[in-house]
This record gives sequence, C-alpha cells and structure tokens, in this order.
Amino acid sequence: MNKTKLVIIGLGLFVGSTVFAQEQKSELKKSEPANVKIEKSSTELELTEEQKKEFLKLRKSSVLRQEVVRKDETLDEETKSAKIESIQKETKSEMIETLTKEQKEKMPEVKSTQPIEKK
Repeated sequence: MNKTKLVIIGLGLFVGSTVFAQEQKSELKKSEPANVKIEKSSTELELTEEQKKEFLKLRKSSVLRQEVVRKDETLDEETKSAKIESIQKETKSEMIETLTKEQKEKMPEVKSTQPIEKK
C-alpha cells in the first residue's frame, strides 16, 4: 500500500515537473524569433555592440509594455490592438534612431531578405 502511494506521488511529481518545463520552454520560444531577428539584422547592418545592446533593451521594454496592455482587462480588444501597434511603431522608430546614416540606407535591402512573419 505504501509503495503504491509512493509510486503515485512520484508519477505526479514527474508529470508536474514535465508540464512546468514545457511551459518554460514555450515562454523562451516566444522571445527567440525577435532575438534571432535582431542578431541577423546586427550582422547585415553591421551593428556595434552598443547598438545591439540598445536594440535588445528596446525590444525587452517593448515586450513588457505590450504584455501590460494585453493583461489590462479594462481595455477592449480594439483599444489593445491600437496600443500594441503604437508601442511597436514607437520601438521601431527608436531602433532606427540608433542607426547611422549608412545603416539606415541598408535597411530596405536587409528587410527585403528577411522572411515575412506570420501573425
């Protein structure tokens, strides 16, 4: 009887930890595409280490601000979408401000080589 209880408890802990690990992986995967995209852009645009850090800082801030909007239960979906779009545009603008003139000139070329994101 005691062995059965231990086996059931052990299985419960194993399944619970597996589910938790899957949730953690899922959260990491959500941010991976943006980081990969920044890394690819950094190579193609020849970003400095300082620019890379600034891009990642801006991206992280953007993601956090968007998450606050998504969780705000006082907003309807249309308002949420508008606010998120505004945050994304603002972030893109701030990222572009960190680029040199030469890097800005390369932007259309770099964008044309990147795959289109599915939403």
